[in-house]
Amino acid sequence: MTVEGHGPPRDIAVRLRDGAGPPVVWLGGFRSDMTATKASALDEWAEKTGRRFVRFDYGGHGASGGRFEECTISSWLDDARASGWCYISMVCHQGDLSSGLDCIRVVFHLRIHHTS
Repeated sequence: MTVEGHGPPRDIAVRLRDGAGPPVVWLGGFRSDMTATKASALDEWAEKTGRRFVRFDYGGHGASGGRFEECTISSWLDDARASGWCYISMVCHQGDLSSGLDCIRVVFHLRIHHTS
């Protein structure tokens, strides 16, 4: 899928797994990609449990196009929105959005130590 918005247009790699129940959407972390350990483990879980699952690579990451140096937080937000709309479109086509949406997001904690 090609995403346009902030920054140059870029092709975004998306993987969709069909299933039942609320869909799980993987939003990867900084410099991570959809084939990393956590995303792959969730995909295996989704396959075993028959759950819907979507994962994608932000621009400049993994299998997606674009140069990391040309991407911004705003362009990555565009990528997430586009990937989410792709999945929502698939679910709506199947006529089942009533089950809700689960989002898993990796959050990094940064400790800043001040020395006097």
